[in-house]
Amino acid sequence: MTFRVWWKREGWGWYAAAVAAVLLSLVNVYSRNVQIFQPAQRMVSGLVLWAAVSVAVVASAFLLHAMVSRLARRMRWPEAAQASWMAWGMAAVTAAVYVRMSFYALYVFSVRQLAPRLVVAAAFIFCIWAALTLLLRRLQWKGSLLLLLVLAGLQGAQGWWSARALGRSLRAVEAPEELRRRYGTLRPCNIHVLLLESYQSTAWMQDFLNIDNSPLEAELEGLGFRIYPSTFANYISTLPSLQALFLMQHHYNRSATGEEDSHHVRQMLSGRLYNPVLSILKQNGYRIRYRLQTDQLYFPEAAGEVVDESWISGRGLLVPLNTFLYPHVFHERRIPDYRARLVEAARREGAQETSAPSFTLMKAGLFHLYSFQNSVDPRVWRREVAATLEVENRFLTDYCRTVVEADPDAVIILMGDHGAYAYGGRWWRGAENRPPADVLAAQGLPPDRVARDMAEIFLAIRWGTRDAPPRRILSPVNLFRDLFEHLGTGAVLDGGRAEDATYSGTPPHLYRVAKDGQPLAEWEHWVVSD
Repeated sequence: MTFRVWWKREGWGWYAAAVAAVLLSLVNVYSRNVQIFQPAQRMVSGLVLWAAVSVAVVASAFLLHAMVSRLARRMRWPEAAQASWMAWGMAAVTAAVYVRMSFYALYVFSVRQLAPRLVVAAAFIFCIWAALTLLLRRLQWKGSLLLLLVLAGLQGAQGWWSARALGRSLRAVEAPEELRRRYGTLRPCNIHVLLLESYQSTAWMQDFLNIDNSPLEAELEGLGFRIYPSTFANYISTLPSLQALFLMQHHYNRSATGEEDSHHVRQMLSGRLYNPVLSILKQNGYRIRYRLQTDQLYFPEAAGEVVDESWISGRGLLVPLNTFLYPHVFHERRIPDYRARLVEAARREGAQETSAPSFTLMKAGLFHLYSFQNSVDPRVWRREVAATLEVENRFLTDYCRTVVEADPDAVIILMGDHGAYAYGGRWWRGAENRPPADVLAAQGLPPDRVARDMAEIFLAIRWGTRDAPPRRILSPVNLFRDLFEHLGTGAVLDGGRAEDATYSGTPPHLYRVAKDGQPLAEWEHWVVSD
């Protein structure tokens, strides 16, 4: 049986099934992350994937046919046996296409739910591929094609329904318009916000890692900073923490969906969705500058018109492929020598006259500590954290000193985004389907200590030449309210402040784990009303 004959009989059907596997993955990712991918990105990435899969499947079919034909001649197989082996081979190819497209999700599931070992992940993914091969072979190309198309349709319908629900959730967390009117006139001064990844409080570093970070506090206090102890992030990961910071109110993780932009934060940061902080700043003549090292927080292609300067640029038509083809990166947007560039930019601008005040958002910091092993020994983390902390603290003091010397009236905010999750691997997996209290008790973990691990953050603010506001800042959700009051009339306004609390999970499995600057010994199940 020649390749042309086989292709006309069954080959094109298996090719269509492989394309359907690509379609299923496309619908799966796009339906949950459509908000950050532009039409051109979706179209170009889809065409590139289709072309790549077409070449791979046709080439695999050709090589497979050559091998089977040689074996058939040597073993004197009948045509039916040859066709059967070709069906097995193409089922394996189709399964491989789907597994490759879903590699990231399968890998993360294996690491989080099974064991954090490469050999375990490899074995798990191989088993998935083998089982899918058996299923597709049994269904033949017609059944396989039908199954994959039905699954793609169901995934698309689910995505459409989730998008409707997400739209309602986003409207539920929109900040009221009166906030913009409330802070209508601000005193102009430059504002620098350095978001610090996984940078925890000095007290927690001392308690858990036996690292003394008080020298940094002393240096910052010498530069005019006020240190805020007992400050807790409102949410336990970067994107929802930023959403609460810029909304100036709680969202209770109601808009959590997808993996690329689970809270639509990139659209909000860009100004495409209503952002009360940026709106207030823009109406007061501020230039918005995003000096970020990567596109983790901001996609320029999702931007509105409020961002005046961005170090991350380029439309990146192949950016969506990073999600499908992990760990290969098709289009990486990363600023080299990032910290040195920040200090140099601050030094250069210090000698320049500017007509408009600026708001500059940056991100530096440390790293996550979580391990999915059953035990956590602080000594394992201490050496690496201490080495990184020394370098990072040197950068922070260099940057702050440069800004203060050139612009004494500038406001500088150094804020951790969440904790380092040292205990995360010991209880996250079990807590997905059980109350966290039960899981923590089984692991012998005090809830208040875990709450500190997840959310007790470093916060230091230099309020310019004015005295610091008298109020303690217990969580970031009210930080910009305090800043705008400081830059406005200076009056302390009590009405409309958000609750200083930390939340973990998503509705209906949402828990309050800290309140008013204190971790809770018993986490409170929190019911969110629509």
